[in-house]
Amino acid sequence: MRHTKLLLLALAVILFSCNDDEAPMPTREGMVGIWKVTAINYKGTSTTTVMGTSIKANFTGTGKDIDLTTTFGDNPNTVTSEGSYIIVLTTTMMGQTTTEEVPFEEMIMDGTWELEGRKLIVTNDLAVQEGTVTRQTSTTMEVKIKFEQVEGDDEFFSVATKFDAVFTFSRQE
Repeated sequence: MRHTKLLLLALAVILFSCNDDEAPMPTREGMVGIWKVTAINYKGTSTTTVMGTSIKANFTGTGKDIDLTTTFGDNPNTVTSEGSYIIVLTTTMMGQTTTEEVPFEEMIMDGTWELEGRKLIVTNDLAVQEGTVTRQTSTTMEVKIKFEQVEGDDEFFSVATKFDAVFTFSRQE
């Protein structure tokens, strides 16, 4: 009887310790095709420093009126984006919250692409952009991009911006 209880306990530990929460790894073949952007979400901070005094702003952004497609080609591995979207940007700074709509009519990704595990790397003449493919199915893909930039990096004035952007895609036929 004691051995049966131990066997059942061991079986329960084995069954419940398995982790099915992690999404399967994305594949190169799964990337290729035309994808419509269905959602865009930003979350981050911006810190403005003037002569040693810093003011931090927190912001979130949500896509609106999204008319944007991204095409991942195969042989060669090219990626192009076309279209536009609006970000509804909500910023909180010094206890005050403002909301504005910011239009974007530029690409989110153009260049050549490669996939290393979950890391998506897009290279063009201007920069190398890295993102993480957090989800990929036959019909849906989600890419998270971390952005960090410092402008005016000197002792008198600088703006440091950090944010995560999550793009959700739906495969087009």
